[in-house]
Amino acid sequence: DRKKIESGLERALEKRPGGEEKAEKILGEVEYALHAKHVPEITSKEIGDLILEKLRATDEVAYLRFVSVYKSFGSAKSFQKAIENLE
Repeated sequence: DRKKIESGLERALEKRPGGEEKAEKILGEVEYALHAKHVPEITSKEIGDLILEKLRATDEVAYLRFVSVYKSFGSAKSFQKAIENLE
């Protein structure tokens, strides 16, 4: 659902420099990549992973915001591991 992805990106990029433009750019890149696969069905995991990849390259803070919801961290240790993976 495009609206759900758009909403998630907007929340992740909220109050970040150029957030709105970044969200539109990432959304376009994700849509393009998904259409380029030419497959009838794409899993939500594939979509989420693609969004994470684009966010990681664009804005690390937004990436951490998105991954914290997407991966449903249950502890600070899980969140810390995600931060360590950025470095």
